[in-house]
Amino acid sequence: MEFVKSAFYGLLLILGGVNVALALPPYVARDAEPLYKEFLDTDFPFIEATVDMRGVAPAGTDDNLIPRAIVIPLEHDVFVCFDTELLRVAGIWQGGYLSPNGVAMLSYPVPLRKMGSGQSKLPQPLGRVVFSTGLYSGWQAGQLSFEDPRPRGVDPKELGRGPLDPTTGEWLGMEDAGNEAVLHYRLFDGKVRERFQAKEIDGDLVVLRAIEVNGLSEEIRLILAEGGDGKAINRGSDLEADPEGNRIFYRLAASGNPQLLSVGYNLSKVGVSLVSSKESELVAVGKANSRWSDTAVAGIELGEPQGSYVVDEAILPYPNPWKRRIRPVAIDFSSDGEAVLVTFDGDVYRISGLGSANNQIEWKRIAAGFNEPQSIRIRGDEVFVFSRLGITRLVDNDNDGETDFYEMFSNRFNQSADTRDYPLSLALRPDGSFIIVKGGQQASAKSVHSGRVMSVSADGRKVEYFGYGLRNGYISGHPTKDIITASDQQGNWVPSTPFHIVRKGSYLGYQPGAPSKGDAEIQSPALWIPHRVAQSGIEQIWPMDERMGDLDGSILYIDYKKPSLFRIFVPEDPRFVQTAGSQLPIEFETPLLKGAMNPVDGSAYFVGFQIWDSIAPRLEGLCRLRFLPHESVLPRSVEVYKDGVRLSFEQTLGPELARDPSIYQVSSWDYVRTEEYGSPQFRGDGEPGVDEWMVHSVLLSKDRKSVFLAIDDVRETMQLEVQYNLFGEWQPLYFTINELNRTRLKDYKFELINFSKLFASEPVPRVVKTSQKIVSVVRGQQLYSQMGCVGCHSIDGSTEGRSGPTWLGAYKSRRKLKGGGSVRVDEEYLRTSILDPAAVITEGFDGQEAGMPSYKGILSDEDVESLVMFIRSLR
Repeated sequence: MEFVKSAFYGLLLILGGVNVALALPPYVARDAEPLYKEFLDTDFPFIEATVDMRGVAPAGTDDNLIPRAIVIPLEHDVFVCFDTELLRVAGIWQGGYLSPNGVAMLSYPVPLRKMGSGQSKLPQPLGRVVFSTGLYSGWQAGQLSFEDPRPRGVDPKELGRGPLDPTTGEWLGMEDAGNEAVLHYRLFDGKVRERFQAKEIDGDLVVLRAIEVNGLSEEIRLILAEGGDGKAINRGSDLEADPEGNRIFYRLAASGNPQLLSVGYNLSKVGVSLVSSKESELVAVGKANSRWSDTAVAGIELGEPQGSYVVDEAILPYPNPWKRRIRPVAIDFSSDGEAVLVTFDGDVYRISGLGSANNQIEWKRIAAGFNEPQSIRIRGDEVFVFSRLGITRLVDNDNDGETDFYEMFSNRFNQSADTRDYPLSLALRPDGSFIIVKGGQQASAKSVHSGRVMSVSADGRKVEYFGYGLRNGYISGHPTKDIITASDQQGNWVPSTPFHIVRKGSYLGYQPGAPSKGDAEIQSPALWIPHRVAQSGIEQIWPMDERMGDLDGSILYIDYKKPSLFRIFVPEDPRFVQTAGSQLPIEFETPLLKGAMNPVDGSAYFVGFQIWDSIAPRLEGLCRLRFLPHESVLPRSVEVYKDGVRLSFEQTLGPELARDPSIYQVSSWDYVRTEEYGSPQFRGDGEPGVDEWMVHSVLLSKDRKSVFLAIDDVRETMQLEVQYNLFGEWQPLYFTINELNRTRLKDYKFELINFSKLFASEPVPRVVKTSQKIVSVVRGQQLYSQMGCVGCHSIDGSTEGRSGPTWLGAYKSRRKLKGGGSVRVDEEYLRTSILDPAAVITEGFDGQEAGMPSYKGILSDEDVESLVMFIRSLR
């Protein structure tokens, strides 16, 4: 196995109070064998899951799908599935957990193994389903109904329809009671607690269900089991059946006193009956001892300076006392510098010591069981996790540092079972409310809340639309101001990588996530970023700390595919209708997903892991970005006006070089939104290509820290690229011009200038250097990295973690095409694939979310030929 670095570093683990020194590599390479392979933690009493029982249970049904399930592992390899939306026991089975058809489950033992989109292949019970109920309410008042009572959405086939009306029933959460789990929910005007056990009684294997109901003002009925296809189930004489005889239920009378109901599901004789309360009693609240008393201590590998910054990599605690993979997906900090970190596999850790002088980090596991969470937030003393089940508040009742009660803060929005309906982001607003967004790029049935931005009230009770039209967008909030920003990712209807300011009612352009009524006008992004620069926009953080140097007061936009940061400048205009940005010259080893600022050391911390299309050397990690006192060559602020572009720096500029127009290059292009993947680049006349803008002259401020590129006839454009060579190498800046603003230079110590008179004069002479047109294998290899091809196409034959076919051996091979037929990969095929990729799609790569955009108008003829030569060389 080849590691990017071969050195080994020490790790200190505290296991049962004994310090053990271990030698571990600083990180795991992309092809490394993971230390732990068992996704299910059988020592924990419950786990959130998506469970598919369509066509399995009850027999003959085709709609029994549970997007928000709690699965409870019991003794004797028995599992109970509880639907937290319809408040029903959806299934009881024996013989194994679930098929690993979830994104997290499938990739847990093989980190780069992909899971397809849609709802056709989802986690199903591995064992024999003995008891189940259908897609209807588990508790009912009045006349019984065996239809789903929830309103259908835009697609009636979408079965993720959200929770019941809270006046009927409401999931409250799950209690960790040590060896058992206790379910809590509200039912009409009463409350319910219940738990499950599996025991052998008189030679039979029985699942005991103990239910305590408090405060019922009317008679209700509990649906216990259904046979399906008219099949009857053995039932005790104390239970009733519906007219068809295959659904069993029990009546509870109205009572102000607590009622204890004990039910036995006999797996051996397939029967349901009431049992003596002595056989099944509800457990006391709270667990007796801490669940995870062991902690792990690991260090930080200090990085090498990269200009003004350095990236330090935390050593993940492998091995660890919990025997868990640690695939960090989000992090947040409290005011005292303690961090909480959630993994994609559902574990939450409290991390102490980040920012300490000795760089020793203590990890403590504090919660578990979440279904593919992607966000964690601290609000005061409260911790919230956003998973497929909803937004959960972690409650520590006995102050031992661990979660005792997993309180459902809000699930009043729909969650599809589609594998791409990710719970992407949870942003905190100054008033204590939240903004959330879920994935919108589902390939099958559409959920009414997917691809939309929603606000959640401070008490979690009210959820309403806030914005619309994100394909795979991540949102963030300003730490003190009520400003919501968002990324999105190039694809259908999203022509490149955008940065948005999300306002109430914003429609951001992804058509399947548009408002349901009327023809909404698309709000232009505040900034477009070329896809070749940022291929996979993720979350943003606000480094509002002077210890971050020249990044203080800006926005850091995370790119996942090539782990990097894109600096977004906060404009002077408070309306924030447009801005500019540049990629920071900083390399990362961790695949970046989320980040947060540590108030103790003033540094930015980032976490992430790999499944798809990242070129990061590590599979997973936690890293820190520190500022080093250093004279920065990056602009401190930039702005575009109707007469040109201003660039301002911290350092003094040499007047002769700064005034030379030949060291600046300005060009522009536009995109088009279509249902095709991405977009070519278009000139102002609509033809593919790029418009070159002439810099008439360059003005230098009196303090020699700002230059103004005077450009006649500045116009609105989606993408403006400004390159400058003030410090020995070309540096690009990217702008979007949504409106032309009055030129304001007085605050930057410029002389007053009459631009009408300036543009009437002859442009400043310059030496125009003609660029050499290079066609070579080396140039093709450079473009392979620069244009992001490396993220989707390997050159070593591998396809794991890639969304496109390998280039190794591709030339002169035959490929089967989508829709039938085949083609030989020759020069013409390769040129067509680069310029019009939708015309020729290889079979097996036609269902990928990360499609290939057209490079028409982006690559020159020479660049296309260089890429073809490079692919030929890999034969």
